[in-house]
Amino acid sequence: MAVRKVQGITYVPPSSVTQNNQVGIDGGDPAEQFIKLLVAQVSNQDPDNPMNSTDMITQFAQVQSAVGLDSLIKSSQNFQRVSVAGALMNQNVTVYDKDTNTRFVGTVKGVDFAGTMPLVNVDGTLYPLSAIQGVGER
Repeated sequence: MAVRKVQGITYVPPSSVTQNNQVGIDGGDPAEQFIKLLVAQVSNQDPDNPMNSTDMITQFAQVQSAVGLDSLIKSSQNFQRVSVAGALMNQNVTVYDKDTNTRFVGTVKGVDFAGTMPLVNVDGTLYPLSAIQGVGER
């Protein structure tokens, strides 16, 4: 079996990034974003100077740390919303009703935790926690 020698390899980096190989960070799944970035990075790297595997592992560890921190922050924010909504039970609150563009004072009769944002039952009507503008008589 004859082995032929390679005469040379020419690498021409892309002059611009096209729409097909752009990677966007749009708030989707972090693991999927990492894979997209990794594929883009590997497919656009210089073959004469490839990325070190240690660098790739370091990047993966950094992404995992960022994902974990993001998850912790979201959990903390959700816990804070639930705690605040629960503490409003039987309190007089000032509510801004964006549908009627009015503010009124009512009493919190219950809290609905079924969705992503707690809903506060003020005098029989559910409002998002963000609609509460104050606590106590005004």
